[in-house]
Amino acid sequence: MDLLYSGRIFLSLLTGYLLGSFLPAYFLSLGFRGTDIRTVGDGNPGVVNAARSMGLAYGIVTALYDVTKPLIALYAAYSLFRLPLPLAYLAGFCAILGHKYPFYLGFKGGRGIAATVGLFLFLFAMLLVTGVPPMESVAFFAFAGLYALIFLLATHGSGDLFAVTILPMTGLWLALHVEDLLSLAVVWVLLGMISYEAAKNLGRDGIALYPEKSTSWRVLARPLALVFIPIDLFVGRWLVYLLLGLVLGLFFVLDLLRLLLPVMEERLQMEIATDLKIFKKKEEGRISSITTFLFGILLCFLLFDRYVAYAAVGFVALGDMFGKIVGINFGRLVLFRRSSKTLEGTLGFLAAALGVGFFLWVSGALPLHVLVVGALSAAVVEALPGQVDDNFSVSVVSGVLMALALRFL
Repeated sequence: MDLLYSGRIFLSLLTGYLLGSFLPAYFLSLGFRGTDIRTVGDGNPGVVNAARSMGLAYGIVTALYDVTKPLIALYAAYSLFRLPLPLAYLAGFCAILGHKYPFYLGFKGGRGIAATVGLFLFLFAMLLVTGVPPMESVAFFAFAGLYALIFLLATHGSGDLFAVTILPMTGLWLALHVEDLLSLAVVWVLLGMISYEAAKNLGRDGIALYPEKSTSWRVLARPLALVFIPIDLFVGRWLVYLLLGLVLGLFFVLDLLRLLLPVMEERLQMEIATDLKIFKKKEEGRISSITTFLFGILLCFLLFDRYVAYAAVGFVALGDMFGKIVGINFGRLVLFRRSSKTLEGTLGFLAAALGVGFFLWVSGALPLHVLVVGALSAAVVEALPGQVDDNFSVSVVSGVLMALALRFL
């Protein structure tokens, strides 16, 4: 690498950083209002705070520059400095870093969401045009629109929670269609950055995973059941049975010990670390939902066609997590007397189930009508009150109905 080429790289990255470090919200507030925008509103020198504290016109001006500055940096690196695409992408990232860490503000700037979104939208549009068949794009946007409608109704318009859920789906969908691995990797990084900022907002707002804090880890652990799908695909069903049998056997033995020996119940209800325990308080004197959940998954692999089993496992693993988080934080309309299930939680479950169905459909695993039957039936079973644990019934009932639909419809 010669000195001239190294100099072009350095100048392109520096240009990106300097473009990013110019914060219009800060200078507009200082110049027209005589105030430091970091001392008003939420303290962020970005688009939303500019619009709220100074007015819509200031917010629009801020947005126009913040969204486009990584694109300007990318263009400058690629066209003016004549650098290859990987280095041009790096210049775009430098613009985002400049926004977050401007030198003249002690390296304490904004969150960089608008700049990150701007670069993502540009690359997303580019990948759609160059790498995705038009009808596949139409299908994705139709799904995304339906998902947004259901999920935003369920969460009463929580944009942060919506972003945290739809962005990983977007990245996964692109991975199924795009062959440009470099651009895809950059998009994934951008999606991760946006999701991280949205998750920080949720943490700041006090989003809860479960009323009993010490067992809230179990909500996030549910999607780990999805690991059995690649094991089944790439290793074999025997390993699925072995691992499921071992884990299910362990928790079944622990449940028996709790039920038969009061001293074991008392000990297993204790925290094993600060705010961390295995069994829920409401599981005293009864089989735990961990056991019923794992038993339902085992039955799915034993009884159903491969892809029907995958769908049923996906419905209960992701749907249950979505339903709980949405219901706990946004649930208002209780569906049945003597039940804690809410309409919002059920809609959250349905949104997740439809997401599982969409990806199985676009991958060619199952017909769309079969997956719709499965998603709807899973959401209904989860919402209904009854003596049978829905951690077991959701996967089994939805699997049975999908198997019937696959055969007769």
